[in-house]
Amino acid sequence: MCKLNNKVAIITGAGSGIGAAAAQLFVEEGASVFLVDLDQNSLKSTIAVPQHRLTNLHPWHNGLSTGSGTKSSRIILSTTSIKGRAKLLFFF
Repeated sequence: MCKLNNKVAIITGAGSGIGAAAAQLFVEEGASVFLVDLDQNSLKSTIAVPQHRLTNLHPWHNGLSTGSGTKSSRIILSTTSIKGRAKLLFFF
């Protein structure tokens, strides 16, 4: 059973550790996941995990950091324009 079908999630720190694990879990549960991390190579390794369904992963790099309100707003606005309103926010 996919508990997160048709939900949109934003996960920061998704390149490794808890953020990467959360991304994998959310995708397995059916969510469209927007991955945010400062390290582009880390995002590539998160996406390379075979269990991921790539159609539901949307990696972002571009120096985005949640430390700034302006950058955080940009993440949320971009997500909304691509997939609709985010239902899940996972800031790590």
